[in-house]
Amino acid sequence: MDEAACKEEMRPVKQQLRRLKTGTDDLPREEKLAVLKECLSVIGRRIDIVVTDKRHAGMDADKWRKHLWVFATFFWPREGVSYQKLQAIHAKMINASVQVAPPARKATAAPGTSSRKKTVKQEPHGSHPPLKRIKLTHRAGENTDDQMEE
Repeated sequence: MDEAACKEEMRPVKQQLRRLKTGTDDLPREEKLAVLKECLSVIGRRIDIVVTDKRHAGMDADKWRKHLWVFATFFWPREGVSYQKLQAIHAKMINASVQVAPPARKATAAPGTSSRKKTVKQEPHGSHPPLKRIKLTHRAGENTDDQMEE
């Protein structure tokens, strides 16, 4: 694996790589941080996708991860930033974005009712939503039931 292979795999995030290198020099600190986070997030997601694809293809995923992060350091605004540092920043951003849901409080149910939560069954991709009954009003003022898709 060489720089050309890394460059080809990182082509979808070329705009973010360029923006890192040249687009943050004259920005105020807060805007610069926002741009760096946004670009690093997109680049890191791309690296994760490539590594997953390479792992499924039977290639050395760890080696690809290292080389792609090293390639990303070439575009970082400051010199001397290691690929481990960029990986650590990206991992920290991912962990910060994943919010842990607070534990659910137990509600006391009224007598004769169930305290269990109802779960909604998700339909597989490509299936149609269920039909629902609605009332239609005709000009004559008659109400009729008709089926219609949501």
